[in-house]
Amino acid sequence: MLIEVLLPHRQLPGGALVTAMETCLRIGSLSTDLVAIEARKVMEGTDAEDAELLAGPGDTAADGSTAATGDAGAQVISLHARRLPPDPRQALPERPRRMSPTITVTKQNDTPDTSSVPGRRMSLPGDPEDMLIDEACRELRLPAFRDRFIDLATSARREQATYKQFRLDMLQAELADRDLRRQQRLLRLARFPRPKRLEGFDFEKNPNVAPEVVADLKAPTWVREVRPLVLIGDSGTGKSHLLIGIGTAIAETGLSVRHTTTSALVNELAEADANRRLSSVIARYSKTDLLCLDEFGYLNLDRKGAKLLFQIFTEREERKATAVATNSPFTEWDKTFGDARLCAAVADRIAFRCTLIQTGTESYRFQATQESLFPGQ
Repeated sequence: MLIEVLLPHRQLPGGALVTAMETCLRIGSLSTDLVAIEARKVMEGTDAEDAELLAGPGDTAADGSTAATGDAGAQVISLHARRLPPDPRQALPERPRRMSPTITVTKQNDTPDTSSVPGRRMSLPGDPEDMLIDEACRELRLPAFRDRFIDLATSARREQATYKQFRLDMLQAELADRDLRRQQRLLRLARFPRPKRLEGFDFEKNPNVAPEVVADLKAPTWVREVRPLVLIGDSGTGKSHLLIGIGTAIAETGLSVRHTTTSALVNELAEADANRRLSSVIARYSKTDLLCLDEFGYLNLDRKGAKLLFQIFTEREERKATAVATNSPFTEWDKTFGDARLCAAVADRIAFRCTLIQTGTESYRFQATQESLFPGQ
């Protein structure tokens, strides 16, 4: 069988025939035509030096000369065995050139001169490096760098800013962007029913509220000191406005805030208790830096709801701050809880070291309605 294969193709180099026969044996077929095809494939991908190595003893080269022979026991060297792996450095893309600062030379009169020894210029917007910078900012999660790099680079070149000042501007832009996104995230998690800010509260309409006291509550000091806040007043006197505005100001300082009504909180606790998730819900509320509890005392609670609400106050006592807005004075809280001893325990926890703001009894909404219906009176 070997002679039948070799005789028709004896003009081909022996090394190429051997390599082709090895390939055919691996695929399970040793036909003469297939050997010839594989041998020619080997010869087509072979340079001159490899052709001499593939040629066996007595093989004739393409120009009619006889190929050099080795020892009788020399082993045929495969073309694939002598090829070296590609250099991995050739596959790497060209790295962008680093910006080098301009070298300054100080003369005897201490006047800096940047024109005598110029450094490399800053890359202008639209240079190929911009694409690499954009990809790097995406990988490093620097959205402000990516969005404002071209604008800041253009401004820095126009104002001839130093590289240190340019880097500082980029870092400050990223920090400001992260602070803004953190504030927005905390405001979403607070779940305020409507946007209200302390700047929109009309102190002239409600002289019972001292502006300096409210201004002190904008700072997070009282929250970190775990001091409660109680807002007492009739409906329409601005309790909810102050509660939401103070909570918004605290959230913008970087602390976590959660706003809810008393009835919604009790319903959530009762549902969690029925689904055997009460511990996880109480633990979640106990981790919030400031809990804003609105409409406290508007609805009377049953015994189970009062006990569930009492657990929230107990978990947060002297650990996290709580702000309560109610239309009932402390002496009437027993009607809300239906249990004098339980009411006394809750009032004791809320009143200890608390800041008390009384918004009065005159409704701001009623005054606005009167002014719209009877202008000039």
